[in-house]
Amino acid sequence: MFKDLYGLEPAKLSTQKERENFYRISTIIVDHGKESLILLLENELKASNQTLEDFINLNQHELYHLCFNRYACCQCKNGKLPLTTPASRVLHPDQLNILLDKSGQQLPCHTIRSSLQFCCCPAKSTLTTKHLDLTLLRCLLINFASICPPNSNIRLAVDDLIGYRNKLYGHAQEAKCSETDYILYKSQIETRNEDIKTEIKRLDEQSRKLRAKLFSAFWKQTILLPPIFRHSIKQLQTKSKECIWMLLIGMRVLYERIQSMEAKVNDEVSKQTKDIMRTIETEKEDRRVKHEELIEHIQQTEHSIRTKTDEKTENILTKVEESRQDIDDKILNLGEDFKEAISSEAGKLGKIDVRKQNLIDHSNAIIQCHLEDETFVKTYALEKGRTVLKEENLLILLAKGGSGKTQIARRLASIYKDEGYVPLFFSDKDVIKYRDLISLDEKHVVIVEDLFGRINVDFYEDDHRNILDILSNCLKKSSHLKMIFTIRNDPKCEENILTKHNIFHKKCILNLDNDLKLSDKERILILLSHMKCNSIIPCKSPVKVDIWFDYNPIPCCSSECTADVIKLSNGSTQICTDILYTCCMCDTFLGFPETCRMFCSDETLTFLGMAYFHNTNKSLVDKINALFSKGFDTLSCRYQYCVLVYTALKCNFFIFIIYNFQFTT
Repeated sequence: MFKDLYGLEPAKLSTQKERENFYRISTIIVDHGKESLILLLENELKASNQTLEDFINLNQHELYHLCFNRYACCQCKNGKLPLTTPASRVLHPDQLNILLDKSGQQLPCHTIRSSLQFCCCPAKSTLTTKHLDLTLLRCLLINFASICPPNSNIRLAVDDLIGYRNKLYGHAQEAKCSETDYILYKSQIETRNEDIKTEIKRLDEQSRKLRAKLFSAFWKQTILLPPIFRHSIKQLQTKSKECIWMLLIGMRVLYERIQSMEAKVNDEVSKQTKDIMRTIETEKEDRRVKHEELIEHIQQTEHSIRTKTDEKTENILTKVEESRQDIDDKILNLGEDFKEAISSEAGKLGKIDVRKQNLIDHSNAIIQCHLEDETFVKTYALEKGRTVLKEENLLILLAKGGSGKTQIARRLASIYKDEGYVPLFFSDKDVIKYRDLISLDEKHVVIVEDLFGRINVDFYEDDHRNILDILSNCLKKSSHLKMIFTIRNDPKCEENILTKHNIFHKKCILNLDNDLKLSDKERILILLSHMKCNSIIPCKSPVKVDIWFDYNPIPCCSSECTADVIKLSNGSTQICTDILYTCCMCDTFLGFPETCRMFCSDETLTFLGMAYFHNTNKSLVDKINALFSKGFDTLSCRYQYCVLVYTALKCNFFIFIIYNFQFTT
């Protein structure tokens, strides 16, 4: 084996040389490359008259989203990410930790509820360019510095330096660099460093020439100054202390003159202000006197009107009493048969009045119960229905069971009640029995719920043709009448019902299952309202309400929930936000509001989770069968079984299943 003068073998000597070349080229990149990039950044800060802290604070929002590019922060407008946000992460949180102070006071725009890391954190006050590495320097220059525009020579030089850094040691397989590569890359790196320094010198020279032009323009503007001041300014370039002192004296004289003029202006403004205030006070006093006189005149007029009104009222009451006495005398003189006829007719009128008052009381009770229901959520369908009812005097709400038709009708009745209308609620065929209570001369809002039935929705010629003719004529003859129909929708509703009578105009029909179905935001609000009413809370992850599932990414749960639905120690129930969003995206068999009510009001259904929303029929039947089997051994399961069967029967659940089975088969 051959050895060199130091006792090393040729192969080991070559490896040692390559390692030394690797350390040398790494040192050149880290020290000289960083120095060049620092000079570029400091030149940018000097040109904009900024400190590094000011520079970071100015670009804090964009810097934050170079790291966190998935969610909006407190500074994002309308909850949307900036257009400049990259698709993939550029900075790591550890790099943000170098720039931003997360332990200090956050920016005024920060929302307390936000728990995002580094959100609205200002730059560190102790930050200098020495704390920055090549990657951070390159990121600040490329993204925020005007000195590195795209496709410029200086931009290419910066990218080449970072490319050498990644190629030679950032992504190197081993710590070696051949002599040929060392000489080649050293020459290229030094060339790029010289290009950057040459560009910085060029920019400095350009800045110096610009300052000279500005001084020349300033010199032209000093023509109005005394000659001694102009001479002093001209000699300022020689940095003569005497000239500088003379310039300061001249500036002091100018400052004293400006102060004197400012004092005169202030005195004049103060004098004019006092005059204006005196004028205002005088006008104010005049208006007060006129106001008191006007009030006194109004009071006198009111007293006079009251006196005359009392006199006229007393005369009218006297005449009414006399007329009543005359009528009583005439009635006593009538025959017994006529008296009996009059009494019979009066009894009928009295019965009608009692029936109508009872109906009004019941209708008001229905409205009051609706207003006390905290689960109701105002939707776009409500506003659309209000517009249609105002323009057409007739509104037809068409939807499947549990979609909120009745609740919308009751809210509209409440609105028109506040405007002076008398609400009259009819259910199914009751409108046929009590149609004589609908007056054409009074302001009525008539609500007919499920006119064509709840389950087997169909048009019966003998019953429905007659009542629809009567209601249609009432609408044509009276301008004081408003009507609302609720009809359960099924696949043959349009063929079996809507084509049977001309009262069903398309412009009066609102289909809550198709055109006016609930938006994603309305679904979330409805489910949250039912959860709140039944002591059900979402997990600690924030719930985003204003969202479109088809266009926006669905927020993920950040609370690491161990189960979809859990029972808390304080007795309330907690639902994971992932399950909440999934439930709101489901197409339910029943209407979504009714599904939410059943889901939240019965704890047994709540613990079914999203299985209840995905397939209400199957999940309920499976749960009922399971409780039935367990009920032979456990008393609590018997109670749960009875409650669930009662709830299903009360909401026509089994009938819906039978109807759906018949329709599909």
